[in-house]
Amino acid sequence: MINKIIFNEYKLSELVDIKGGKRLPKGSNLTSVKTNHPYVRVRDLNNKRLIEINDDIQYIDNQTFELVRNYKTFAKDILISIVGTVGLIGIVGKSLDGANLTENCVKLTNLRNIDHRYLYYFLISDFGKNEIMKGTVGAVQSKLPIKNISNIIIKLPSVNNQFKIASILSCFDDKIELNNKIIKNLEELAQTLYKRWFVDFEFPNEEGKPYKSSGGEMVESELGLIPKDWVIINLDGMFVFERGIEPGSKNYTTNSKADSIPFYRVGDLESRSNVYIDKLLTKDKFVDEKDVLVSFDGAIGRTGIGFVGSYSTGLRKVYDKSNKFKNSLIYFIMKSDSIQNTMKEHANGTTILHASTSIPYLKIAFKYEVLKGFELKIDSIFEEIITLKKQSKNLENLRDLLLPKLMTGEIEVPVME
Repeated sequence: MINKIIFNEYKLSELVDIKGGKRLPKGSNLTSVKTNHPYVRVRDLNNKRLIEINDDIQYIDNQTFELVRNYKTFAKDILISIVGTVGLIGIVGKSLDGANLTENCVKLTNLRNIDHRYLYYFLISDFGKNEIMKGTVGAVQSKLPIKNISNIIIKLPSVNNQFKIASILSCFDDKIELNNKIIKNLEELAQTLYKRWFVDFEFPNEEGKPYKSSGGEMVESELGLIPKDWVIINLDGMFVFERGIEPGSKNYTTNSKADSIPFYRVGDLESRSNVYIDKLLTKDKFVDEKDVLVSFDGAIGRTGIGFVGSYSTGLRKVYDKSNKFKNSLIYFIMKSDSIQNTMKEHANGTTILHASTSIPYLKIAFKYEVLKGFELKIDSIFEEIITLKKQSKNLENLRDLLLPKLMTGEIEVPVME
């Protein structure tokens, strides 16, 4: 049986309560040191369905919390960014239940007769995006006033059909999230091997035994003890660190066109870009699906692969011009703890950190044959990560294709027996 869906229109304020966040008091600062009070910022929405605790979440101390304690968000609330990059949407996950919320977002809470997942999917659909765009104001900096959010029109079927539509769409996001977990496990496996070979120096010797624990000779270096016959090399002597472009937010668009290309910023490395720029603005700064991007501004050291588009000045494309080493090796070197820590130690800045001065300090202990041996070990892991990223992208595209059709009843959901 096919169920003909009837949609009714409501103002968003009829279905939810709309509450703003709170600016931190003057003199208060965020910290990466974990406390009991996580603080959700615009960048934490990051094009993910569920917003959960992760390594990039920032925190406030107990004293600051007492001053902003009334501005919290709870599990299943829907968040919308309302300043700067307007219209990022996310669902608050269980791990952020009770987190404090930036003034640059609002929360949609106390939902009435609307499934929270359905509301999320409506808001990320073209219908939702258009409603958000209609309410956005500001020539220099885009803003979405709360009164305009109240007037967003929601097309709403019955609660039962909302649940069915949201469940269909959630299947895609569930698989994408599973892929992300597998990718994380694969990366941890590769990093464990990297540490064993290049930190503990237990790479296989000529007899296939762990080098250091089998009595391999070690010598002093500027990085400490390293195996005999190894040298210390600067990464900028091995690889090219190519800086991206900054076309300006006025040139961003959320709609893909024939003459546009995805534009990746630091916050897009772990998901996908939600903005596009004109191809004429790229200045030939392109990135392909196996290229390695590393953040040198903001979230220092964030490393990504699997993109097609252009990229911002906050990112560097890292590659080997001589083609001696594959991107798989570059990727796992740049993600290693030693390189990540060095970048952060030599970053500077007050409001936004910059790590451009860290490049001369990015060094590794080097022996060509061992690096190539490691590359051979981890290349299949890298390829599997690429495959999973491609699969997730295809799932996103299929979800986005179905989304408007389900939201208009063009595709009718079956009646559940």
